[in-house]
Amino acid sequence: KRLSMHPAADRVHQVGAVAARVGAVPGGALGRGLFDSGLLLGRAFVQGATGIVQAPVEGAARDGIRGAFQGVARGLVGAAIKPAAGVLEGLERGSEALRHATADGSGAGVGSRG
Repeated sequence: KRLSMHPAADRVHQVGAVAARVGAVPGGALGRGLFDSGLLLGRAFVQGATGIVQAPVEGAARDGIRGAFQGVARGLVGAAIKPAAGVLEGLERGSEALRHATADGSGAGVGSRG
């Protein structure tokens, strides 16, 4: 079992795992790749948002008021950087899925007309 400090991110991961098991992602490799990239983006936003609250609490527990202020700064930076990194990773995964789908023919009509 996967453990995380971000329960909401775990729920996003669980939704993706269930969808993969039941085959709920249409479109073959392309659909799966796009679905995965969306999950990555959602997870990054959740982690960024939870970090705004979690980092100051952890900082305060570690170093008192000084740690709390450092945690606020760390949480705000993470709230900006984690979603940006998630967008980049999602784009990478999506483009990789498109490349694989068009290369092996499983793209279900990608790049072809009718």
